[in-house]
Amino acid sequence: MTKEIQHVEELIKKHQIEFIDLKTLDLVGRLHHITLPIREGTIAQLMDQGVGFDGSSFGFAKVENSDMVQKPDLGTVQIDLFRDRPTLTCFTNVFLTDEARSRFPQDVRWVASQAEDLLRKLDIADGTHWGPELEYYIFSNVEFDTRTSASYYKIDHEEEFFQNAYHACSPFDLYDDYRDESCRLLEQAGIPVKYHHHEVGERGQQEIEMLFQPLLQTTDSIMLAK
Repeated sequence: MTKEIQHVEELIKKHQIEFIDLKTLDLVGRLHHITLPIREGTIAQLMDQGVGFDGSSFGFAKVENSDMVQKPDLGTVQIDLFRDRPTLTCFTNVFLTDEARSRFPQDVRWVASQAEDLLRKLDIADGTHWGPELEYYIFSNVEFDTRTSASYYKIDHEEEFFQNAYHACSPFDLYDDYRDESCRLLEQAGIPVKYHHHEVGERGQQEIEMLFQPLLQTTDSIMLAK
């Protein structure tokens, strides 16, 4: 039993975990997941055999040759904060079903790992660190429709400043408590936050900036935050 498997098994026992949820990213940035009940030996079996899936539904392959395998990346395992039953969640690595069980070359997490490996091989850098900014708007209501006879959108918002709202302060910033709670959950999920503030957009634009992480961890954190 590897140290990673042993650590996850201890986590399962300590928190009485009932399920493990495997998350995989497709080629257009959508997350997919599959959930398995935890039994004795489940983690070791997953690391050995993985879980088969239809790669054509992810855009990975043609239907006639679409069998693929996903295995958990145990380095990303954590307790899911949003499930009713005690559940572990993690990202996966995608493999082909050839005899060697090769990595699927277009698996985006594999591409990120290979990009940093190439930098090291070319003696360009030991690695990279990224500090992304998560920027988004908060609206109270959104309506839209497109048809042959009409096309429209309507956005309602609680905030409206008469000038740019960069670093707007309470009581004009309506969402500072909301961002506090968002950051608390992000930190609880292992996503390091640098700070948060109101952005320039005067109708509810927000920003949460993350601390620097290596490329793969950064991309995982962004997807988990979304």
